[in-house]
Amino acid sequence: MARIVSVLSARPPGSRADAVGRRAGHRLVAAGHNVVEVHLRELPAESLLWRDVDHPSLVAVVEAVTRADGLIVTSPVHQASIAAPVKAFLDLFPMSGLRGTTVLPFMVGGSAGHVLALDYGLRPVLQGLAPAHLAAGRYVVASAITLTPDWPQEAFRREATIEASVAAQIDRATDEFAGLLRPSPADEEVSAGIGCASFSRVRRPVPHPPVRRSG
Repeated sequence: MARIVSVLSARPPGSRADAVGRRAGHRLVAAGHNVVEVHLRELPAESLLWRDVDHPSLVAVVEAVTRADGLIVTSPVHQASIAAPVKAFLDLFPMSGLRGTTVLPFMVGGSAGHVLALDYGLRPVLQGLAPAHLAAGRYVVASAITLTPDWPQEAFRREATIEASVAAQIDRATDEFAGLLRPSPADEEVSAGIGCASFSRVRRPVPHPPVRRSG
C-alpha cells in the first residue's frame, strides 16, 4: 500500500479541478492505497504567499508530502499557466524536494487551446523538484465536467459528472501513476499525527463520481 497526498487547489469547493483530483484519489483508494487530500484554499494565504515555512500548517503539509510515496497535483489553468496557489505550494519545497516521490499532474482548463499548459506550465515546475517519477498526467477540458447544482450557494453539495471518455483518460493516467509507485516499507499513514484542518482522509469504499455518456 502506497501513501499518497492529493493536492486540491481550486478556490471554490466542489470545483471541476477538484473533481478530477478526487476521481484519481478514489480510484487509488479502491486499489488499496492510503490517500490524503490537502486543500490549499484552507491553508493560511499570507503564510503560503510569503513562503513562511515555519508556520505549523505549512510544516505539516511539507512533512506529509515528504513522507508520502506519491503526490497528485491538480491545478486549474490561470492565464495559460498553473494557478498561483499551486505555484506558491510548490515553492515551499527546496531544490530536489520531491526526490523519491512519484508525481501525477492534472490540469483543468476552459478550452483545448490551453492544453500545453500542462507540459509547459506544471510539468517543468515539478521536474525541477527532481521527483523519482513524473507521470504523464492529463489535461482536461472543463466542459467535460458538469457540476450539479451549478450555483455558488450550493458549492459544498455539488456533485461532478464526467464524460465517459474523459473519465477513462483520468483513470488511465491514474493507473499509469499507480504502476510507477514504490511503496515505502513503513506502514504508517501519511496523515498520522498531523491534526491539520486542511487535510482530509479519502476513505474506502468510495464510489467513482458519476460518468456522463457523450454523444
